Amino acid sequence: MIEARSGATGAKIWKKDINQLAGSVKWCKGEYGSEAIVIPLMMRPVIIVERSGTPPSGTRILNGEKLEALKTAVLAYATALVHQDAYRNQGKIAEQLSQQKLLAGDIINTYSIACRRET
Repeated sequence: MIEARSGATGAKIWKKDINQLAGSVKWCKGEYGSEAIVIPLMMRPVIIVERSGTPPSGTRILNGEKLEALKTAVLAYATALVHQDAYRNQGKIAEQLSQQKLLAGDIINTYSIACRRET
């Protein structure tokens, strides 16, 4: 579940914004069932949630630094697959996905950071 807060410039993640993410997670669980794996992800320049806000369990932040790292990895992946028509080879595709940490099990932990609540 991704909430992109375009233009967000605050020093914190405000309660109304984190509540919107929580509402989206709740909707997703209701729509797809309680067994659905939902990872709350917010695109923001900061990782601190204001004290009165309650982030959904497991909330991750894609900040500027992590976004740049993700863009670099995707570019490296695409560049490697173009070389000698590697995109035609499933093994090379899998190898590049793994090398660039773009597999489903890697991407969230590599290219986002856990949010923290203000103390």
